[in-house]
Amino acid sequence: TSVVIGNGVTSIGEWAFYNCDNLESVTIPSSVTKIGDNAFAADNNIKVNYGGSWGEWREFGANKGNLKDSNVTYDRLL
Repeated sequence: TSVVIGNGVTSIGEWAFYNCDNLESVTIPSSVTKIGDNAFAADNNIKVNYGGSWGEWREFGANKGNLKDSNVTYDRLL
């Protein structure tokens, strides 16, 4: 199962994808600038494609909730 978050969405709430056992991938647009604590907790194998860059992802502390760095890809390099 995949989830595509629509353009214009600016935040993902706490525990949003917690224990979504059948979820394989999430596409997050660059408009998202906040991801709540534990949004991906217990979902170690989810693949995430972020519409922005690694720097933007890190800037707002998006890697919360056990999401492995190797599971995140970025649409832009910088």
